[in-house]
Amino acid sequence: MSTTIIVKPNQSMQDVIIMGCGSLEGAAQFCRDNNVSISDMPAVGNVYRISDTCISAAGSAGAYVCRYLNQNGYVIGTLAFTPPPPLTMEIILMPILKAVPTTASAPSIIHNYQFSVDGDTGFISVYGLVSGVGSYPSEPNTVHHITADLLGGVSATANELVATDMSLESIAYKIPWTAGHSYMIVFGTLDPASLATFEDVNGNQARCTPVIILDATTQAVKEFLVPSLDVTLVSSVPGGVVVRLTRGHYTPVLTGLTVNSMIWRDDAILGGAGITSLGPDPADPTNPNKLCCTLAAGTYTFGVLGNYNYTGGILPGSGMQCVVEVR
Repeated sequence: MSTTIIVKPNQSMQDVIIMGCGSLEGAAQFCRDNNVSISDMPAVGNVYRISDTCISAAGSAGAYVCRYLNQNGYVIGTLAFTPPPPLTMEIILMPILKAVPTTASAPSIIHNYQFSVDGDTGFISVYGLVSGVGSYPSEPNTVHHITADLLGGVSATANELVATDMSLESIAYKIPWTAGHSYMIVFGTLDPASLATFEDVNGNQARCTPVIILDATTQAVKEFLVPSLDVTLVSSVPGGVVVRLTRGHYTPVLTGLTVNSMIWRDDAILGGAGITSLGPDPADPTNPNKLCCTLAAGTYTFGVLGNYNYTGGILPGSGMQCVVEVR
């Protein structure tokens, strides 16, 4: 009376035959019955027929082996287990920006500042940015502006000069010139419609919201204040990766301008899904500008805010985000 056998993990065709017939003496008949070759690699879950003829070919010794394996619950699987490749991590979206004057004419002559906020070296968009005008959550990329001597007062606002296809990584502005005042300070806010959120074709979003300080008499950019943020792979662990978050900031040039503090934001602080073991960097545990955490497969947003003092007053803050993918 014929029976069947189901292929288990790590079994070769020879394993299946021995489990079903007790020896390879029945291999030829098994292969004819099932239209397979002994060199084939059987898929887990496949069902094969064990005919009476096949069992007879294996003889009494084969029958004894079958009984022994079944009675003891043994499963022969001689194929080496190949573990899945370790997970890795990649930054897939990180907008790095700079401010570039678009005219050489002095503000006192043309009565405005003209500049663009452009993608800079290090801008990362692995999957490509969404293209088209009006398709970004930060449009019209509103900025606030106020002169340094009026800090603490009410700032004015300005939108991008023209509707922008942000996949071109260039946003143009024209800010009114205020005669007789100090440096012009241009900044965004955490409002979603403020400068500047970038989105990739997979729906991931990251923003870069700088504080830009423009010269009082020329179009020169005196400061482009925004923290730096880096995420590096420390190691792969079962089911995830350990990453190191590092924040930083360049030393401002203007006299009296200092970085007051930096604050972690987003998943890194809020404890988003899939994040475990968030804490100081074991290799540098007293450094507040480093964190380590364990991430499962998925995408994560990390961010940092910068706060500033200027000649005794407080400047608006800046912000930076990046999106990482663990796969």
